[in-house]
Amino acid sequence: MASEPFPSEFGSDSNRSDEERFPEVFRQGPMADRHKATRIVPMRVLVFGLPRTGTSSIKVALSRMDFNNIYHFRSVIHDPDDAQWWLRAGDAKWNRRGKFTKENWDQLLGHCQAVCDLPSAAFADELIASYPEAKVVILNRDVDKWYISMTQTILKVASPNAWSVLRDLLDWRELGQVWKMLGQQMYNMFGSRPGGMSESNMKASFIEYHEHIRRIVPRERLLEFKVQDGYKPLCDFLGVPVPTTVIGEKEVEEPFPRVNEGAAFHDRVKALRRCQNRRILKKIGKLVSAVVLVGVGLWYLRR
Repeated sequence: MASEPFPSEFGSDSNRSDEERFPEVFRQGPMADRHKATRIVPMRVLVFGLPRTGTSSIKVALSRMDFNNIYHFRSVIHDPDDAQWWLRAGDAKWNRRGKFTKENWDQLLGHCQAVCDLPSAAFADELIASYPEAKVVILNRDVDKWYISMTQTILKVASPNAWSVLRDLLDWRELGQVWKMLGQQMYNMFGSRPGGMSESNMKASFIEYHEHIRRIVPRERLLEFKVQDGYKPLCDFLGVPVPTTVIGEKEVEEPFPRVNEGAAFHDRVKALRRCQNRRILKKIGKLVSAVVLVGVGLWYLRR
């Protein structure tokens, strides 16, 4: 099985625009009416890996293995209105407000054959119960390396300040609600204990997260996996062939993708922020223009 490269994953050519480098994060929603959606494909695999464990790499790998529509954090950026569904699921899980049923999961994820990364990683219990036929992969990493990676990436961009709060309010329909969703999940997964998101709390949460999944998933349905393991154990577990590529005239096994490293993460976040700032400036420009037009109109009428 030959695979095509994903230029948006591997390209970092500074001569290209943000939209050319990261097209998947600039097609803003709404893309689908989830209220009318239902399950149209079987859920085949649930990958429970916390951020910075290789979730972007395994997303690309699953695409190479012919899994269609893998839900990832970028899926919410692609269609920001999904954030409201995840916030509802979070309210039901952590605040006991309302219910989020199997029908709701099918409305949100009915087009997907796989999930990985946040926000789905925050709902392991619910998704395992809703899709008992799906296989489960624990995407693991050394806890110390994971924590260092988190401090250098997500914890830097997830910490709110006065400007980020204002910016997200002005851009609520797009990234504002996405960052609110991320904040809800980060707090409840890592920061709800005394001491908040301290190093010891985060590492303990990381270890307990994986131990919990091991307890609730039967061994025959579960694979422990790291991106360093390569395609073979993952493909064997999921019953699909290892992807191949052609080099010269020879078909060879494809190397496992390694994407979204630290520098690429920050490049993508900066591109998102630039796009957000442009949207906000357009809104402010329209508001200023409207105020000026009204002012000119009132001045003219009072002459």
